[in-house]
Amino acid sequence: MLRIAYCEDESAQAQQVKSFWKEWSKAREINCQVEIFQNAESFLFAQEPLRRLPYDMLLLDIRMKEMDGFELAKNIRTFDSELKIVFLTSDPGYVFEGYEVAAWRYLLKPVTKQKLFELGDALAAEQGRRKPSVLLEQSGEQVRVDLDEVLSVEVCGHYTTICLTDGEKLEIKQSFAAVLGRLNEAAGAGQMGRIGSGREAAQIEHIGSSVNAALEPLPIASAPRFIRCHRSAAVNLEKIVRIGKQSCQLEGKVELPVSRGMYRELNQAFIRENLRHE
Repeated sequence: MLRIAYCEDESAQAQQVKSFWKEWSKAREINCQVEIFQNAESFLFAQEPLRRLPYDMLLLDIRMKEMDGFELAKNIRTFDSELKIVFLTSDPGYVFEGYEVAAWRYLLKPVTKQKLFELGDALAAEQGRRKPSVLLEQSGEQVRVDLDEVLSVEVCGHYTTICLTDGEKLEIKQSFAAVLGRLNEAAGAGQMGRIGSGREAAQIEHIGSSVNAALEPLPIASAPRFIRCHRSAAVNLEKIVRIGKQSCQLEGKVELPVSRGMYRELNQAFIRENLRHE
């Protein structure tokens, strides 16, 4: 789903653009959520506790009362350098000022359906190239976590700890099962692509070597990216270096115990993960 924020003090213009987004969403069969803010102050107030904004794009009117669009964009860039900002203006002369805040695009007012459809298509294409991530709450803040940066997920008291490749640990006040489900849900689109070519699927299903003989002929997409290694921990399959019957080693020489009951499933998933890269 695409999440779009739209900061606009002209109500009629805001509703018109929102209706265009609904038409684009239906035509492209892509879920799209649009939140409208009447001024810069209300937008900032709604995002106050966040370090990174939970939107894929911000449509921002340049001329607004009180704080204008450029001021808001500068404020945003002090804590979020990745949000795609699209300025809406009736004056093409503002284009050069956008470089200071790394504006992604400009739309001239009045916004037409064609121009908005083109913008939506460009955004969808960008999202298709972006690495999968998930939005999680930590200490009242929404944090976007790139799945490629996750090493493991572990139970820690009443919290679930996500261990990242740079050594940082995120404490999430959700159950272990819930966090694991969110991570695998976010990885879901990529998992379907893991079936790969017919040659790759055949290599897994038609087993030849002694190593492959231990595998069951299951579709490669059936294995989640984040899989339990014991009752209170799960690992990112793509970060496993080696697996033993009692422990597994992840990138960075991180070791986690492997329970007897979960070794076989983890080992099979690990082999499949490596076969698809051959």
